[in-house]
Parts: sequence; structure tokens; C-alpha cells
Amino acid sequence: MDEKSSEIVNKGYSFVIPIEPMPAPRARSSKNGGYFNDDYSIWRKRIELWLTEYLSQTKFEMIFYLSGSQEGYKTVRDIKSGQPRDENGRLRGKLRSDFQGWELGLTFVLKRPEGEIRSYPTNKSDLDNMVKGAVDSLFEHPAFKQTGLNDSFIQITKAMKRYTILDSDEVPHIEVTMRYL
Repeated sequence: MDEKSSEIVNKGYSFVIPIEPMPAPRARSSKNGGYFNDDYSIWRKRIELWLTEYLSQTKFEMIFYLSGSQEGYKTVRDIKSGQPRDENGRLRGKLRSDFQGWELGLTFVLKRPEGEIRSYPTNKSDLDNMVKGAVDSLFEHPAFKQTGLNDSFIQITKAMKRYTILDSDEVPHIEVTMRYL
């Protein structure tokens, strides 16, 4: 793994998801409940598998950083040690009194169409749907759910989408930064 792929800087945590961005589609419904189309479900599974590997390779440093908002024992180490859980199976603990939430920064780097000279897409997916896809993929991961990390703690979101750099070998990806307020 590239050492620059994760770093803790100025009370922030940054990393790159090396998977092409995809917007969250509208959920479909059937008599058995809601579901997403197959492409989106496969994309979400790819993010989950990548994130599982990333967390393992980085010794769960992102979870430790983000769970610093908790008092008590909401850490990955405690998941393994059998600490008490609430009625939803999450580790018990409470938010620190000085915790205000997180700021989330997302940059969606999209494949540049052949012949396109603009830096920013003008006819691609809605940015809000891309944010939803990325946020849901992160916060639905078992490590986030088991430690009680919740996207409701996000107070500020800064997001942009752009094409890969012109005449470069840059590939589509998602850049993520989270920091405490």
C-alpha cells in the first residue's frame, strides 16, 4: 500500500479509495422490500471488500481516529474483548462532551471522456448522489457499525467531482478526508 494513501494530519484523516465513483441510485421496491440495482450492489460490495483490507493493513487506524469521539470502550480492540453491548449489538459508550461532529471532504475523480478538455463534468451524475453512495458505503461497513460510528455525526460536507488530469495516467478514484470540528 502506498504510504501516502493514509495520513493523519491536523486532526484529520485522509485516504484514497482506488475504485471508480458511482452515484447511489434511487432504491427500488418490491413486495419483499427495497433494493438497489445489481451494478450499485456490486460496487458497494467492492468498496466493502477494499475497506476491510485497508482497515486490516492500517491496523484500523481510521476507526481508532474516528472513535476518539467516544468515551468508554468503543474501539476495535474492545470488539474482540467482549465488552458490553447495547440492544442493537453495538458497544456501549457515550459521546465525549467536547465532541461537535466531523467535517467530511470528498473528491470524486471521474474518467475523462476522450476529447474532453474541461476539468469538471457538466453532464455526469448528480454530486449529492455520489456523496450518498460514498457515505453509505463507508458507514454501512461492519467496523463502523460495530463501533457505533454513524454518518449522523457528519455536520459539514465539502464535495466536488472532476475529471482525471488531462494527459496523465491518473485513474478514477475517491479522495476522502474526515476531521473533527
